[in-house]
Amino acid sequence: TTEETDISVSSGAIEEYSFSGNYIEDDSGSDDSGDSSNNSDETEPDETTPPSDDKPEPKQVDAEVDPETGQASAQVDQVEENQQVQVNIPDTEEVESTVEQVSFTSSSSSDSVSVSVSDLGTDRPETVSEDAGTDVYSYQEIDVEGVEDEDITESNVNFKVQKSYLDERDRSPEDVVMKRYNDQNWQE
Repeated sequence: TTEETDISVSSGAIEEYSFSGNYIEDDSGSDDSGDSSNNSDETEPDETTPPSDDKPEPKQVDAEVDPETGQASAQVDQVEENQQVQVNIPDTEEVESTVEQVSFTSSSSSDSVSVSVSDLGTDRPETVSEDAGTDVYSYQEIDVEGVEDEDITESNVNFKVQKSYLDERDRSPEDVVMKRYNDQNWQE
């Protein structure tokens, strides 16, 4: 399996830039379980019936943010196989989160999934032995429980960076890179 990383940028706000970075597990042997046989005799397909995608509607929840720790957490019940889960991280009066949304799709179902996001600032997690680089805006610790890592087929993190941070370093939005710590290595 190969992982693809993509960063897209939008600069709708004057004070901050929004980014989206995703990781997609590339399984070349995709299972196309659609029935391609046509058992009807010379009948036209019914154009009012939409094509079957076999994917359930995305499940979207808002995380709760602990005002003391800044940790955002959400509980998602009854996640279906191949259902996208979207967890929105709101800003509060006490905490302005770098991460705006975490989403993922799992190849397995789960009765209950918990998602937590902790903004560690420039302090890397204790479980990580090396820094991500010389100019780190923010380390984020994202935990998903109730789904096995190998069952997550796609994940996406929407995050923002203050424009003033980039200006102070003479950087542009195109210079922003999201890295993921996986298998004891930082990956872009």
